[in-house]
Amino acid sequence: MKSTLIVPSYMQDFRCIASECEETCCAGWYIAIDEETYKKYKKVKAPEMKKRLEKELVVKKGQAGGSCAAKIKLKNNRCAFLDKDNLCDIYTQLGESYLSETCKVYPRNTNQIGDQVELSLALSCPEAARQILLRKEPIQFKEEALGKLPIVGAHLKINSRESKHFEDFIMPMRTTILEVLQNKQLTFEEKWQCLEGIMIKLNEFKLRHDIKKLQVFLKAMMNKEYLEYQTTPLSLESKKLLSSEGAACLLEALKKLRETKKWPSLRYASCYEKLLEGVGSTFDEIAYKQGEKRFETEFMKDFSYILENYFVNYVYERLVPVNQKTPLESFREMTLYLALLKLHLIGILSVNKQVEVEEIVTCIQSFTRVFDHNELYMQQIKKHMPR
Repeated sequence: MKSTLIVPSYMQDFRCIASECEETCCAGWYIAIDEETYKKYKKVKAPEMKKRLEKELVVKKGQAGGSCAAKIKLKNNRCAFLDKDNLCDIYTQLGESYLSETCKVYPRNTNQIGDQVELSLALSCPEAARQILLRKEPIQFKEEALGKLPIVGAHLKINSRESKHFEDFIMPMRTTILEVLQNKQLTFEEKWQCLEGIMIKLNEFKLRHDIKKLQVFLKAMMNKEYLEYQTTPLSLESKKLLSSEGAACLLEALKKLRETKKWPSLRYASCYEKLLEGVGSTFDEIAYKQGEKRFETEFMKDFSYILENYFVNYVYERLVPVNQKTPLESFREMTLYLALLKLHLIGILSVNKQVEVEEIVTCIQSFTRVFDHNELYMQQIKKHMPR
């Protein structure tokens, strides 16, 4: 079967702004080296470059291979192969063909689900973040003819003709989730209540391997029967994470992480300092509640589309709800991200007199750069989630 290409509407407006960009693609995060590129590096014969490659690459332990066989060391938070003029030594000395998949395509991501190839952009890129987050109209997904197959990051094999497994239904499941997120008749809180209700049911079907009931449920969701969940309160676990108690736990987790690691992004470091200024380094609940009120009455009233776009891209790019072992685990991780973003935005709103959209976009972009490109950071945060 011929592959099709799915392209989000924000892709058509994205252009790399190169030297005008506030960030460099080659600093602030560990750069993965795919297996094929790593094998090429091992065959490099030029003595000086061969020595540098051996010194500056860290081979991934365990099941190394695929898209991440090794990582490049950072020096002062910069790629070890970035010269003083911000040029890549690998590119200039070995050529473009020696760049890793990450370096060739960033901030573009490509996933493949069955015969469908999907393009997206990473929010860790400032210009991509602006194009995605600031769209007031819902993100649309357009089908185009596929020319040359791009470098694929994640490949999910499904059988859409004879669907027998839970993962085979990712398309209708994800479509339902995206529809809920983009439903303008629902408040953001109602959207989250609907999502949790959907994920609880999907979780049941997966654990029981009840494909027939899953199919019936998905047909009902296509008829917007998910709206029945909009009046169902969130679970105690979700409520706790999104409450001031959860915010205090997450702030403490961020502080403990900062004690052991330097933030790899100066832009995020500034956002973090403003968070501490806004809600207090020891968590001032009164200040938090005041900021939360502004978050609900000012930000969510006029700018909730920013969070909508964030999570639409999140769900699309990460293959929700099959990106974790179960749909409920997938939802819990989404709720953790929502709680962290809410905490940061409340911190900013507690300091600023009005909503500064550009600063909010910068905060979300730099947060993504820190926590999505350094998996250990999010692992540390998860250890301190409220139980």
